[in-house]
Amino acid sequence: MFSSPIQAVLMDSNIRKYIDKIHNPWVSCTLNIWRKVVKEFKLEQDLALFKWYAYDSDFAPNKLDSRFKSWPAKGLSTYDSLIKDGNLISFDTLKQRHNLEKQDFFRYLQIRHYIKTTIGQMSNTNVELVTLFRQAYSGDVDTRLIFFWYNFFMNKLPHSTDYVKMLWEKEGGMCISREEWTQMWEWQWRSTSSKSWREFGWKTLIRFFITPCQKAHYDGNPPVCWRNCGYQGAHHTHIMWDCPVLRTYWKDIHGAIGGVCALANVLGQELCELERLCVSGRWEEARVLQQRLIEPNAAVTRKLGVPALKQAMEWFGFHGGSCRSPLQPLTEAESQQLRRDFSSNGWL
Repeated sequence: MFSSPIQAVLMDSNIRKYIDKIHNPWVSCTLNIWRKVVKEFKLEQDLALFKWYAYDSDFAPNKLDSRFKSWPAKGLSTYDSLIKDGNLISFDTLKQRHNLEKQDFFRYLQIRHYIKTTIGQMSNTNVELVTLFRQAYSGDVDTRLIFFWYNFFMNKLPHSTDYVKMLWEKEGGMCISREEWTQMWEWQWRSTSSKSWREFGWKTLIRFFITPCQKAHYDGNPPVCWRNCGYQGAHHTHIMWDCPVLRTYWKDIHGAIGGVCALANVLGQELCELERLCVSGRWEEARVLQQRLIEPNAAVTRKLGVPALKQAMEWFGFHGGSCRSPLQPLTEAESQQLRRDFSSNGWL
C-alpha cells in the first residue's frame, strides 16, 4: 500500500507522489478526487493544522528523527492535537497526559517553531472546517457528519446548475433555454406528490447516477452500456433516454391513452382536450394546459382531498353532495385556498 497513514496522506499538500504509488483503484480514485477538492476550494492552509508532523513533507525534522513516528501511538498525531483554545499546550501538560519523555522536549520545540513560522496564525483558519475535522477525529462522531461536509462544500460553490445544463446540451446535441431549464426542475415536484419519484427525478436531472463513462475513469473498463445494447460511450443521455432498449418503453409511455383523474369530475372537458393535444402532437399547447391543471388537481387530491373535490364540483355547476363521516366539509380557510388554486390558473 503506502508507508504513511491515510489521514496523513489526505492532509499533505504534496499528496501526488503518494497517490502514484497506490495500486488500489478505489483508494487512488478517492485520493485523486480529494486532491482536486483541496485545490478547487483552496484548503491547503486550512488543512495545515491537521497534517501529521511525523509525515509532513514540509516538516524537515521528521526526515532526520524517526522518533516523531512514535508520538501518534501516544495520542499525538496532528498539529491540532497539540493545540487547545488557539494556544499550544505546554510540554509539561503533554508529558503528563501522553507519557512523553524528557528528550521529547527538543522535538516539541521544533514543532512549536514550525507551527508559529510556517502554519501561521490559527485565528485565520476556517473555523467550520476545523470543527468538522475535529469531529471526524473524535471518537464521538455525529452520524450526520457526511451531511455537514456536503453542506460545507455546497456553500462554497456558486449556486448555479448551469454546468449541469451544459453537459446535457453537449451530450444531447441540443440547446436548452433558461426558461426550459427552470421548467424542467419545476416539473420534478409539480408532476407528482411522491417523494420517492421527486427524488429520483432530481437525481436524474442533476446527473447523480454513475454511468459506464464515469465508471471507466477509475476501473479502466470500456464504457459499454450496461443494457447490452452495444453502445460505446454510455453517458447520462444514452442511459436515461437514447438507449435502444429504452425506446420501446418511452414509446409506450407516449402512447398512453388515458388515466384515472379526480379532476375530471370538475374539469372533464379540459382533460379530454389535454389528451387530444397530445395525440395530435401539439406538445407546446399540451404543456401549457398541463401546467394550468397541476395546482387544481393537487388541491382536490393530496392537499385537501375528497371534501375539496365535492366543493369544486358545486362551484362548477355539478352536484358534489355532502361528505361521508368521518370526512368533514372544508373550513373557511381551506375553501379560500381551494378557490385560489383554481382562480390563479384561470378556472374561476
